[in-house]
Amino acid sequence: MCPEKYAAAAQEPRPTDNSASAGNDGIKRIEQLVRTILYYARSVDLITLMVFLEMGSEQATATTKTLNDVLHFLDYLTTHPDSTI
Repeated sequence: MCPEKYAAAAQEPRPTDNSASAGNDGIKRIEQLVRTILYYARSVDLITLMVFLEMGSEQATATTKTLNDVLHFLDYLTTHPDSTI
């Protein structure tokens, strides 16, 4: 995931992801995690959907960076169960 950018900087293209492919096992793992986080986001915490939508769109062509981003987000949800805006 990229740091948040605002105003004119938000229109800049994202850097390309040149990391290695996650492989079939990695893609299946990402899909499982995405389904789990989606269930949580829909039923418990709608705020997480904005971050999650970006990850969900990357799961079809997942790379090792995508897997690390999903695991990082899962760690965040685990360590901050009562986070609010």
